Amino acid sequence: MTTTLNTQTTEVHPVGLAGEGRPAESESLQVAKDISALFLAKNAIRATSQIRDLVRPSDISRVLEPEKFDFFVNGIAATGALYSGHFELLSGLHSEYFLMFSRLAAEQIYRDAICAVLADRFMTLRADAVMGPVSAGGLLVGKLAEDLKVSAGYFDLDSKARPAAIRLGSEIVHGARVVLVNDMATTAAGIESMVDLVSYCGAQVVGIGLFATRGNHAAAAVRRLSSAIRAQAEVLVHLNIETRPQGMCSACANSQAIPYRSCMLNS
Repeated sequence: MTTTLNTQTTEVHPVGLAGEGRPAESESLQVAKDISALFLAKNAIRATSQIRDLVRPSDISRVLEPEKFDFFVNGIAATGALYSGHFELLSGLHSEYFLMFSRLAAEQIYRDAICAVLADRFMTLRADAVMGPVSAGGLLVGKLAEDLKVSAGYFDLDSKARPAAIRLGSEIVHGARVVLVNDMATTAAGIESMVDLVSYCGAQVVGIGLFATRGNHAAAAVRRLSSAIRAQAEVLVHLNIETRPQGMCSACANSQAIPYRSCMLNS
């Protein structure tokens, strides 16, 4: 039995990814991302020593080998993917730092390296499909599915850029074993939404792959979720970047900065 969940409501916006065989990204969104990257460029952190103060190997799963960790740190520096400033994230939380994962994953050498590590760790799961959102994290779906030799599928997003429906053409076979992949977690709400959509189709999430968790709350949330659904969680790095509600944000209270809303770029 094959089940396709297609929630056609005004809340669902098929924001996609560029690339053959993948959803096409709207021109207006790409322009917005280019402008955002240009706006943030002056705040990019290029010093690897400073990045090392903010990034460490994750201890949720097998710890990343030192040479691979160094490779990703150097990649973050080289691509200017980590920014300092004052940011409002998709979750509504505020942060002094922002990792624009799309800048790192847009470079094939880093995208392939991330997928190679995740594929090696998920190889024994006997997965049937890899799925992810049509956002920055979705840049990993195609390559990881290719490495695992399984099918690839995507989730469309709602008006708040959360996974809300399985994209047309991304079929889930009843009883299938699914690996979810995304760029990072801050609250794990996006991952929970994907788990619910897969479960609705009668399939099982057996793996959760992330490039990063942001803050201790995120790491704890991923641990709880993976334990609750008995899925193997693999996270490559942890960002020592804590977030806070707007009401507890000193920059907002002192009018030091206006939050840069990054909901279409990151969670």
